Amino acid sequence: MARAAFGIQACENRLDDIRGLKLRMETLALLDAIFLFLETAENPKHVGALLVFDPPEENDPGFVRDIVERFRAMEVAAPFNRRAQFHTLSMPTWETVQDCDMEYHIRHVILPYPADDHALLDHVARAHEPLLDRDMPLWEFHIIEGLEGGGFAVYAKIHHACVDGISGVLRMQASLHHDATDRSVRAPWDEPERKHKRSRHHSEGRLAQLTKATAALRDHFTAGSQLSMAAIQRTLELTGLVHGRHYLPFSAPRTALNNAVHRSRSIGVASLPVDRVQDVAHHCNATLNEVVLSVIDDALHHYLREHGTEHGDRLVAMVPMSLRQDGDTDANTQACLLYIEMGSEHASPLARLSQVHRASAKAKEEAREYSPVALADHSMLIIGLAELVGRLPLGVGPRPVGNVLVSNVPGSEHQLFLRGAKLRAAYPMSTLMPGCALNVTLLRQANRLDFGMVASRESIPDISILASYIEGSFDGLAAAALGN
Repeated sequence: MARAAFGIQACENRLDDIRGLKLRMETLALLDAIFLFLETAENPKHVGALLVFDPPEENDPGFVRDIVERFRAMEVAAPFNRRAQFHTLSMPTWETVQDCDMEYHIRHVILPYPADDHALLDHVARAHEPLLDRDMPLWEFHIIEGLEGGGFAVYAKIHHACVDGISGVLRMQASLHHDATDRSVRAPWDEPERKHKRSRHHSEGRLAQLTKATAALRDHFTAGSQLSMAAIQRTLELTGLVHGRHYLPFSAPRTALNNAVHRSRSIGVASLPVDRVQDVAHHCNATLNEVVLSVIDDALHHYLREHGTEHGDRLVAMVPMSLRQDGDTDANTQACLLYIEMGSEHASPLARLSQVHRASAKAKEEAREYSPVALADHSMLIIGLAELVGRLPLGVGPRPVGNVLVSNVPGSEHQLFLRGAKLRAAYPMSTLMPGCALNVTLLRQANRLDFGMVASRESIPDISILASYIEGSFDGLAAAALGN
């Protein structure tokens, strides 16, 4: 009897182990898995941010070292404690890592003092180049000191399969303070309330899981029907049998921005005052994003002319649009791509903004024809095709899917601090699309709109010049719109 009882207990313990393993394993969403499947050494799929802080008032020489030690001592929550596991006959899963090597993930970097902006951006460019180690959770934090003026910086790098821009920024903001006198230290990977929420999520019963799976299957079936009809419509438009009103992917002009993506990176930054950008948008009956696209478009035409590679066609911006519902902070990617034809080559600043406004409205109108699932599935298809086309010899295959990827990630309207150190700038750093050598991502920080630009160095080695063109183009648009 005792032996039987012992056997029953052993079976129960084994079942508990299996349940615990299931709780520690989570299947990746399809788009997140695609980011892992398609990345190469030349084109990694991680994203990041460069946060630059002014020195704290107390000017303690051990201030940065103390932050590093506090960061390393913190408990690590999802998605920062997960690594990808690949399987032969099924989708990859996330495996929870019980003891993260925080010496590896939190890196203390001391640049030769006084390190200027060029030295800081050079370090970030080199840190942004290599793939993340898949044997580890897919993230790194570089705490950088030695900056001129006594400030410091934080460069964060995390795989796109773990977070998208919005969920990443939400975690960043949660780790900072609105109160300059608050000396506590928080980190994006230390979120006990999120762990509690996730444990509740995994404890759902089988009926709830089956209901969700059935709903997801229904949504994808509907999306498939919508995309099939869209494919027929686009084919008829392409052959001229019906009047075309939709933008056709892979219709962008081939420019110097569409050279093959290589491993080395160049990083550029720029900033615009939010209130002035909003004034221009309001005066011109446009949105802030349309003003930004117009400014980037003008800067790119200027850059291409200066380098003798102007082409005469309208450039196409790929613009991610979030599909998140309000309050959704899950650590995954929920977005689709819109394709916006921008202004003509020699348009005036106001005419260019008007052209971008109309093209943006058209792209949004087209997006409203589809469900969120259909939009996401379409974007996955285009990304996959772009990856395949990007691996063909240059000039072989269709035209590029776009010329530049431009993303605006919502930030904070308030000034933020880390242990009393004022956040001076927050430059987002993203990944590159195949065959598209430039990514421009924006993030609001108080009254600053900070631009983080990532490029393939072989195509755009002098990205700082492009950054200056963006600021100059905005000045020209503001003068034309506001008269000062």
